[in-house]
Amino acid sequence: MVKKAYSVETKLACIEMKKVGKSNKVIMDALGVKNASQVKTWWRWYQNDELYRFHQPVGN
Repeated sequence: MVKKAYSVETKLACIEMKKVGKSNKVIMDALGVKNASQVKTWWRWYQNDELYRFHQPVGN
């Protein structure tokens, strides 16, 4: 299985959509994210003020 690397812009767009109350499903459809857990992870990183993680490559 190949890991999908999403751009920083996609991750930040996800956060902006989440801040205005969009559901995970709507965000996934709009941004092409395959798994809801990815949206939840990005949201958790945002809430924990771990934005540096958005710039890390896959696997780090």
